[in-house]
Amino acid sequence: MGLVVQSHGVSVELLAPMFSNEVDELPSFVITLENRGSEGIYFLPEHVRVLSGEQAVHKYTPSELSERIQEESQREAEEYSGQQAEVFLQSDAARQDPSMALATISAAKNANRAAAVREAQEKRLRELSNLIVPVHIEPGRAVRGVLKVDANDILPDTPLRVFLTLEGESYEFVFDVGSK
Repeated sequence: MGLVVQSHGVSVELLAPMFSNEVDELPSFVITLENRGSEGIYFLPEHVRVLSGEQAVHKYTPSELSERIQEESQREAEEYSGQQAEVFLQSDAARQDPSMALATISAAKNANRAAAVREAQEKRLRELSNLIVPVHIEPGRAVRGVLKVDANDILPDTPLRVFLTLEGESYEFVFDVGSK
């Protein structure tokens, strides 16, 4: 049996042991690629496959994840602004002047919605900027990126396997998946 020597460094780490299909809790992996060769190499996200048993697991592209972030941020902002408006209703001034209360609630709701949308989106967009993308890796350099996958495609009590191909070399990483 011959010894197989890999000419590049590759690691895949699971970011959190618990996950769900909420945007902030999607199964996420940090992929580190190190070019140990003498020439530059190219890496494409298509070089990564994720399987749960024999079933393919969907990998989010930056545009797909951006769309989910916008939808979820908007939904959360609307919920948040509704909760904040209730606080204004409970004040003494609002009880004395109902028309003033309605105007205050409307203004507060709009301001809260805008602030909450911005805050949630900024945090998630920072994370979005870390997703794996096509990249050229110079010799002696390493790059890192995050891979986010769809939790609905992951089967309970079935190993989750991440396959990565870099310049014709194959790498496999296996993660145990339990159930709640």
